[in-house]
Amino acid sequence: MMRIRRLFLVTLAIVLLSGCAQNPFAGQTTIDWIDFVKLNGKMYTGFRENVLRNPDDVMVEAIIGEVKFNVVKVSNKNYRTKNGDASYLTKGDKLYRVKGFKEKHLIAAEDDKSIGGYRLYAGESYETNLGLHYGELDMKKVDQVELYRQNSLKPNKTLTGSEMDRFIQLLGSGTDQARYTPELNEGYPITYTMVFYTEGPLGYAFYLFDDGTHVYLEHDQTRLFDQAIRTFLE
Repeated sequence: MMRIRRLFLVTLAIVLLSGCAQNPFAGQTTIDWIDFVKLNGKMYTGFRENVLRNPDDVMVEAIIGEVKFNVVKVSNKNYRTKNGDASYLTKGDKLYRVKGFKEKHLIAAEDDKSIGGYRLYAGESYETNLGLHYGELDMKKVDQVELYRQNSLKPNKTLTGSEMDRFIQLLGSGTDQARYTPELNEGYPITYTMVFYTEGPLGYAFYLFDDGTHVYLEHDQTRLFDQAIRTFLE
């Protein structure tokens, strides 16, 4: 995951360093913008893989900037981003400090499509602290798991104690397969978001899929789980 993100950042850097143009919409090049916002000369990258344990940690009284322009329609490869530019957020969206983090490390923006109601943005010097690969998460430090179905922003289950331990045990006992083709007879697989919380202020989000035949997770390989895991998803 982090290698792919670094590749995106390299691509973005090429765009940023390629010079200015009077007309940002000139040219025919299609740019695949990563989720970013630029503030006070610093680039911040969006991380959907992280969730605030306590949304009240967003200091809504501490507005540090706002989005002035969305670059999604910019096609000129020579366009140089400016303060207030963003690719996901819209014009007028406010940017806030997050309690316990330096402004250069982490900021937040309201987002009604994100768990907790905020989308997090990490500064370039802090990105390696976010977006853990599934295999990097220390399950022994997890003290709570939230499960969300499809695009729901409210958990259908919150697991702690022995119930959480059983769920984590089922995850650990899954079977890895190098190649797996999902069953699509009943349509696209149902997606579940798992958010794991440790002692820190941020949770880590990963995705489970249910194609009607198997519940599985995509990481280095496809991990298939025992049917008993469905009792936690219902």
